[in-house]
Amino acid sequence: MTPQNATRVAIEALTLWLEDERHNAAAHIADIHTGPDAADKDSTIAGLLNLAMILGMDLAKANGAQPDDFRSWLNTYLQKLSLGLPGK
Repeated sequence: MTPQNATRVAIEALTLWLEDERHNAAAHIADIHTGPDAADKDSTIAGLLNLAMILGMDLAKANGAQPDDFRSWLNTYLQKLSLGLPGK
C-alpha cells in the first residue's frame, strides 16, 4: 500500500469514526487486512500517523505558528495534551 493510499484509508476510517460509526470504522480497518489484496498493518499505522501529522500541521497553522515552527508548536501541544489526559 502506498503512503497516499494508507492515508486515504485513515481518512475513511476517521470519517466513519466522526459519524459515531465506530464499529463500522473498526470493521473497515479490519476488512482491509483480509483477503488476497490485504494491506499490511504497518502501512495502516503509517497512514494514521500521516493523517495525524497533516491535521497537526493544520492545527499549528490555524493557531498562528509559522511554517518553520509547525513541528515545535505541535510537539509542545502534544506534550500538554498528554499531561492533561486522565490516568497514568
